[in-house]
Amino acid sequence: MNYENLINEKIESYLFQKYQNMANCTKISTNQLIAELGLFLTIKDLQEILKVSRPTIERYIRQQSLPAAKIGRQYRIRTPDFVEWWNEQVEQGRRDLIKGIL
Repeated sequence: MNYENLINEKIESYLFQKYQNMANCTKISTNQLIAELGLFLTIKDLQEILKVSRPTIERYIRQQSLPAAKIGRQYRIRTPDFVEWWNEQVEQGRRDLIKGIL
């Protein structure tokens, strides 16, 4: 086996593994999330769910990627809006990954 074939196999293996991880990323159930956290989510809730920083979530809100309402000095995100946004992110990630493989 030559060096080029070995590299191609490593790349294919990496892409396959990455695709498998993306395929295992599940969509969130709206009803389940509402039952657990309520109809409205705070930035702190999203920090815990997504395991990202507050500035990251605020950036999504400022860019209007994630729909939110400002109440006083705090943001509230409707749970169904968050679930829809999340599912779109999962689908976009899958499309980007497939596009990268093909």
